[in-house]
Amino acid sequence: MKKQKNEEIKRKENRKNLFLIVLIIISISVCLISLDTIINRNIEREQLATSNYSQWLSQHCVCLEKNLIYCPEGYSLVGKLCLNKTISTPTLNGCSKYNCAGQIKLFDVTLQKWQNQN
Repeated sequence: MKKQKNEEIKRKENRKNLFLIVLIIISISVCLISLDTIINRNIEREQLATSNYSQWLSQHCVCLEKNLIYCPEGYSLVGKLCLNKTISTPTLNGCSKYNCAGQIKLFDVTLQKWQNQN
């Protein structure tokens, strides 16, 4: 009788522990998915901001150098070609250095953003 009660208590504890483990796994998964969504939104915002600023620079400043290599929208840079699934196209050259009323703006390729030249 006592043995049966002990076994029943152990089964209940095991179920409780299993429930807690599943709950923890679900909670961690939800947190990771939320974090991934937040990170992707921030990356998209930064890319949009860089794109808008590049457009503003091209309209309001004088291009001094064209060393920025990029691809048309929908293509990815692979080596020295722009690829879109099975289609390839040559890369485009964009302005990498602007003179904005005496202030020089350089595009930092590693940071993927515009910097003031010292």
